[in-house]
Amino acid sequence: MGRLGRYFRRRSSKKYNSKNWRSASFNGRIAWIFGDSKGLDISARSKIRMEKHKDALDTYAIAESHGLRLRDHFVNKCRCQISLDRLVDAFETAQMIDPLQQYDPLPSISKSLRGYKQAERRDIVLDMMAIAEVPDEITIHLSQWSKEAVARRHAKRSLVEVDSSEEIDTEVAPLEPNLDIDDTEAGSTPQEKSINSSAIMKQSAEYVLGSILVDAYRKPSRIPSLPFRILREGLRLRSERMPSEGSDASESPQPIIKYKPSNSILFFPTNGVGFGHFARCYAIAERIRREDPDVELVFLTTMPTLHYLSDIGALAYHLPGRYRYADMSPAEWNSMFSDLFLSVLEQHRPKAFLFDGAYPYKGMTEVLKQLDGVSRYWLRRAGENTSAKPLPEGRMSVFDFVVRPGDSVHVEAMNEVDSLTKLVRCDPILLSDQHNIYPRGSLRKRLGIPEEAVLAYVQLGAGKINEISDELSNSLDAIASHPSAYVVYGESVIGERRVFDHPRIRTLRDFPNSRYFADVDFAILAGGYNSYHEAVQFSIPTIMFPNLKTKRDDQSARVQAAGDLGCMIVLKDRTKKSITAAVDRIMDQQVRNDMRSAFEKMEVRNGAQSVADLIRG
Repeated sequence: MGRLGRYFRRRSSKKYNSKNWRSASFNGRIAWIFGDSKGLDISARSKIRMEKHKDALDTYAIAESHGLRLRDHFVNKCRCQISLDRLVDAFETAQMIDPLQQYDPLPSISKSLRGYKQAERRDIVLDMMAIAEVPDEITIHLSQWSKEAVARRHAKRSLVEVDSSEEIDTEVAPLEPNLDIDDTEAGSTPQEKSINSSAIMKQSAEYVLGSILVDAYRKPSRIPSLPFRILREGLRLRSERMPSEGSDASESPQPIIKYKPSNSILFFPTNGVGFGHFARCYAIAERIRREDPDVELVFLTTMPTLHYLSDIGALAYHLPGRYRYADMSPAEWNSMFSDLFLSVLEQHRPKAFLFDGAYPYKGMTEVLKQLDGVSRYWLRRAGENTSAKPLPEGRMSVFDFVVRPGDSVHVEAMNEVDSLTKLVRCDPILLSDQHNIYPRGSLRKRLGIPEEAVLAYVQLGAGKINEISDELSNSLDAIASHPSAYVVYGESVIGERRVFDHPRIRTLRDFPNSRYFADVDFAILAGGYNSYHEAVQFSIPTIMFPNLKTKRDDQSARVQAAGDLGCMIVLKDRTKKSITAAVDRIMDQQVRNDMRSAFEKMEVRNGAQSVADLIRG
């Protein structure tokens, strides 16, 4: 029975890694029938991949009935319950999630609550209150009712709905706005000059049209008059924006957003093909926090990895990238981003704004054009591919500085020389330094790897542009063929989870993994900016797999600089034979010693501190 269970579990694992979820789920259940509990785990996660959340919940229920806890048991169970709108169950499951797993389901629960009517929302929250203490981001949904009404409802739990007229609080005074418009009267007070940033947004055609459509959706009786209302509002907006007779439309200035800056810095890292944008901003923010414990660090990002920011005490706002939405146009996404960007500016009043990304979004640049009195930085790393398309005119001029971290080769950025924006060059920006890495033995102790073993670290990226499955499989097989070697697979925190059925393969899903590099004897890495420069910084003998399909990142040119010095083995044509030969070569202790010695020819400095000092002023 045990042998059959292991057989079907291996089949399930292979199907899972090849994204054949249906077959992985089937083989996992067969493995479970033959006594292998790991098969049940693979089956459950495969069902989640297929979005069969109800079936996945049934699988977790089976595991619980047998006293089992699967991998990420309560996290995945909670996610399924949220997807099925079982919010009370999800809240109860959330109480059992280990804080070390760094998954907070409460924002998702709160977001799902918004889809319910007020009375339904209240009942759900009160049911949660009977389970455990409910945080403010959930109880905010009770803000429509007085404390007395909530307490009365919580005590009686009557099936009869209470008349909303006796529960609604008195009218709440509006919050004082913070953003100012430049064309207010000179003699007015700061309060009189102040205007809510959303007023700018509400004058837009997109907002007016959206309000009309939402109103018609909520009140179907108004649908027949919809064309006439749209026409009327369109004519009104046109007449308001038409220049008066004899005036020049080009002379009318845009409203300028002004405020008194606070000790706050706003970072906006985008989500590229990897983790580089976020990691660079994190590195700078970490050093700013070290120098100024009282500074407010704020991240506005499309990256989903917000929980790591709690380590440096940063606040975070998340807006998923456009491709995470179904059928959303660039104009719609940029409008949504502009609204959020304005709200963050209004709330935090940053003195500096740092954008790290390959391409400035229009929704961002349109707001920056109106922003006055704030230092604006674009962190634009070197190594740009010459085939990348040029930036639209005006996108760079909204920044005060373009900060240019260096690379292994000197590559001039497009439009950079002709721009009026100041160019600041610095050393490569890296997250880890020699002073903040863990001592040798930490990773081996954590993952159960012998001290005498040759430890290979493998990280080939998230696989968003190029398919890495074959290269990863060939690399792991080549290393595993050496009995003295152990593999630590650096799983991307934004990539898919993989399952390995080998006694000498471990998985490390953490951030930043580079803090464990004192334990690494050699590495197999993708040619991304961060991976490359971290390998150089810590003098790690490395086999490099440059990604040749990136649009704005010339990885081939980057890694070849180290290859020419003998620090790295660069593989552009990656076959099973070439990968095996490279691994066999680097397993030789003398070869690794020679490669480490070659790193002495490369200058290693971290530019994160210099950029942090620049932003702090």
